[in-house]
Amino acid sequence: MYAAPAFWRIDDLWRNVRAETIVDRNNIASVGRLIGHNRVAGLQGKGHADPVDIEIPTMGQTIELAMRQEGWRFNRHVKRAARLIEESVAGDEFAGSLLAEAHKAILTEDGVERARPTSDSLSSALATIEAFSDAFDVSFYAIG
Repeated sequence: MYAAPAFWRIDDLWRNVRAETIVDRNNIASVGRLIGHNRVAGLQGKGHADPVDIEIPTMGQTIELAMRQEGWRFNRHVKRAARLIEESVAGDEFAGSLLAEAHKAILTEDGVERARPTSDSLSSALATIEAFSDAFDVSFYAIG
């Protein structure tokens, strides 16, 4: 998911902070819907490459939906996130190679590559998420 703030100017942000409407004025778009597009702020976005309407729920609606769903064990969430990362770079040679290099760097100590954890393990998933975060300068927070 990609959080897309709906504030163009700083005074808009602070006006919404005072009104306690930050969550209502933001949305979270599925990254899969944004492939090949840039994102602009707002509750309805326009992809820039070939303009396409992207209907997405507000952040508040997304949170409400998440609260109604059955909970997963923490490690299942982490493993799913890692699988989605791998799927998202699979079709992009540059991104896939960048992730692979970051992954290799994480598993290398003193110039020697350590044994890779089994592919379905929590440690493998965490290594994938860390590699993605390092390679693409993205912060990943898992709260459980």
